[in-house]
Amino acid sequence: TKVVEEEEGEEEDESRQDEEGDDDDADLVGEGDGDRPPHVPHVPRTFLRDNEEWRGRVRRERVAAAVDAVEAAARELSDAIAADFMPLIEAAAGVKVPKSRACHIEHNKTDNALWLRFVPPAVEKQHEKQHAAALAEGVGAAGSGGGGGGALVVPRDRNGKEVGDRRSTARVEAAVDAYRLASKRAGKAVTGALHALAADLADHVIDLVTAATFSVVATAVSLHARHAVHRGWRPAQLLAAHDVTTPWTAQGLVPFWMDAPAAAIGANFAGPLTGPLAGPPLSSSARSPCRVGDIT
Repeated sequence: TKVVEEEEGEEEDESRQDEEGDDDDADLVGEGDGDRPPHVPHVPRTFLRDNEEWRGRVRRERVAAAVDAVEAAARELSDAIAADFMPLIEAAAGVKVPKSRACHIEHNKTDNALWLRFVPPAVEKQHEKQHAAALAEGVGAAGSGGGGGGALVVPRDRNGKEVGDRRSTARVEAAVDAYRLASKRAGKAVTGALHALAADLADHVIDLVTAATFSVVATAVSLHARHAVHRGWRPAQLLAAHDVTTPWTAQGLVPFWMDAPAAAIGANFAGPLTGPLAGPPLSSSARSPCRVGDIT
């Protein structure tokens, strides 16, 4: 199944990805390797990941019912695409068109939707005839017999405007909506579980923060001491009390978390001895003379 993942204004050729391997595995991926979205045929993995960002934040059994509902909705979506989109894609494969305009399933990230794109007019017309004939014979609009799926509709974007060059079906649109709703409910369930955990730990927050802070400080001290022994550092040699002309130098000092010989600083300056910061290393280097003075 060819799947395109597009943002508005992007060229489809740059974002097209081949998802042909999706059909082989309809089970959960890596069940023992962490909670991941279901791997179902025809549904882009990125579509599932984008909608299931809440996975992995709490243990699955804490929100089992909500997660099961999401995975059931994903399988329903897969079945809807197989019944309504795949016959059209297979029929379109017989129409000679440039590769860049081949009929495919588009994952539109902006609208969080799955649509058909580049359905050949001849294929669309033939599908409408087959669908009308199926209805006349009493086959339901959602059935796949004779009609190859439901009637094609022009989908709407997140602002309610029609997207004229895309196609979908009522069944696929309903399945997408049901999946997104189930995923949103699962996200709320995860948030609720985290709030409950926070409430349970409220009486222990001070102890937990204290333990975490002590752990960080103890780790930094231990690593610094190990680094100092490895580098052969020794106490500073103090100058005479009135010596204000001899430059203050610190040779070969680098922080324990920056294992790069080229970063060693000497000649009238000193490398930082603090822990890693969010900012650039040079920002902590600017404060290093005071740090060196403090520890020596």
